[in-house]
Amino acid sequence: MFETINFKNGKIKYLEDDWLKEDMLQVIYPKGYTLDAGYYNNTGFIIFLIHNDDWLHPVIKYVTEKEQDMLIFLQQTIDEITE
Repeated sequence: MFETINFKNGKIKYLEDDWLKEDMLQVIYPKGYTLDAGYYNNTGFIIFLIHNDDWLHPVIKYVTEKEQDMLIFLQQTIDEITE
């Protein structure tokens, strides 16, 4: 599912091919950024961009029910933090 994503200089910490799980993806980036994506049955796909392990105050939070939108949001976020 994540074949189309260019993770650039991110280090993949966790990648699950079964896309209907809460813990699908976690990628660590320089400057203290963590990109996290999961699927939650009652909400859909949620993407978090965390800075300096502050999970209570995400820099970005995207919520969508569509897989394609989730992939677009992921790539946009990666592009923003790696510019």
